[in-house]
Amino acid sequence: MATPTAAELGTFLNRPIDEGQANSVIQVVTSFARSYTRSVGFTGDVPNSEIASVILSASSRLISHTRQVGIDEAKGPESARWLASPFTWSVGELMVLNGFRVRAA
Repeated sequence: MATPTAAELGTFLNRPIDEGQANSVIQVVTSFARSYTRSVGFTGDVPNSEIASVILSASSRLISHTRQVGIDEAKGPESARWLASPFTWSVGELMVLNGFRVRAA
C-alpha cells in the first residue's frame, strides 16, 4: 500500500472532502509518522501498509477536526466547550508505530 490518497481518505470518511486540504493533511501526518519511526517502515517516500493505515486513520481525525481547539455544544440555555488536545497518535496507532520505532537501549 502506498501513501494514502485524498480519494482514499474521502472513502474512509464516507463523505466528500476537499482534495487540496486532504493532500496537505496526509502530507503532514506522513511527515509525523516518518519522524516518529525515524523512517523505519518507509521505502524512499513510501510507507509500508501498516504505517499507511496509521496515516489514513490519523489523517481522518485531523481533517475532521482541523482547528484542534475544541468543540462548542449548546442545548437550550446550557452550553459546554470540550477542549481538544493538539494532534497526537491514538493508542492503536501507537501500537503499530512503536513496532517500527527505533529506541535507545
